[in-house]
Amino acid sequence: MPYGILSNLQVELGGKTIEIEFEVIDGNLDYNILLGRPWIYAMAAIVSTYFRKIAFPSKVELQSLTN
Repeated sequence: MPYGILSNLQVELGGKTIEIEFEVIDGNLDYNILLGRPWIYAMAAIVSTYFRKIAFPSKVELQSLTN
């Protein structure tokens, strides 16, 4: 059940800050947030589902997130 949308919420990761929208829902999920295509495009990220890894450029170096 959706509660609403948080607009222009700033997310900082690896020295980069972008504004995205979050849809707030009530559900039994394994994750706290799901980052979709708008976030991936804004971060210039590369996603690997095989390695379960996200990499994106930062001001200093290439950053990566793993699960």
